[in-house]
Amino acid sequence: MKLTGFACYLITAFLMVLSPLSLGQTQVPFGDAISTSIYNYHRHTPTIATSGSIAEGGLNELKQKGFKTIVDFRTPAEGTAQEAKQAKALGLNYINLAVGKAWPSDELLAEFYALVEDPSQHPILLHCASANRVGMLWAYYRLQRGMGKSGALEEGRTIGMKPNRERVLLDKVSSF
Repeated sequence: MKLTGFACYLITAFLMVLSPLSLGQTQVPFGDAISTSIYNYHRHTPTIATSGSIAEGGLNELKQKGFKTIVDFRTPAEGTAQEAKQAKALGLNYINLAVGKAWPSDELLAEFYALVEDPSQHPILLHCASANRVGMLWAYYRLQRGMGKSGALEEGRTIGMKPNRERVLLDKVSSF
């Protein structure tokens, strides 16, 4: 049986919302701000949140709030080694999927999708410096999983996607 894009979207949404609840997982804090140490925070599902930069003490706060995995889209030149060391010292899973100016590789996108869809990695925070790259990648992910273009773009903008990354995204998905 072939499912329509909307049916795939509904199934994905159902699994992302209900599976954490049935597994008894910790939920990420609700809202659009949790701390001055975590810039541009947004909750998207019960176990997935996004943000921009994480200031001194922010990783400890994320650990205290129940986060398990930090996915960092910054490049090594932006300080990923220090964050990785701090996260690991706190017992957090730290994954760096460096996204520069170019569109991410298919391999990076596949790894991103696998992390987002793997409940054993949740609760999960996806972040970069400002949330611009996170917004672009989340919008692309949502489009790929059946969400309509206007909804996916709105989510990306809410996260922090700026016009420069939106243009890159729209060039990539011009077939939608």
